[in-house]
Amino acid sequence: MHVGIANTGQYLSRIRAQGGREGQVADVLLNMEELSDFVPASSYKVGDYKRQIKDKDITATKTGTGRRVNVSDKDLEIFEEHFGRVWKEPDATGAQVPFAKGKDTKLVIKAPGAGGASVRFLCL
Repeated sequence: MHVGIANTGQYLSRIRAQGGREGQVADVLLNMEELSDFVPASSYKVGDYKRQIKDKDITATKTGTGRRVNVSDKDLEIFEEHFGRVWKEPDATGAQVPFAKGKDTKLVIKAPGAGGASVRFLCL
């Protein structure tokens, strides 16, 4: 139940921002975002994903041992190129464009939730 409430709160907060709405946001929604994100939502430019992973020293760890898993710069670049091309965002006309070419695309690197992963590299 807690996960459902948190997911709904994140969704509502992010949809508001994506829609360009401004104004006050309840502290509880801001707290949920703060707890669920390694990196707050920010405007995306190609290269930001790898830079933020490196700047924040976000490293995947092996479940059970906690041992760091090395992810090379090349791997991060391949992943970013892939989601930048495959994931779609609506442009100003509503047409779907690649994530990397979206005008107001936002990048979010989320903290792990319940489950086996120690780090999830996700975008919005």
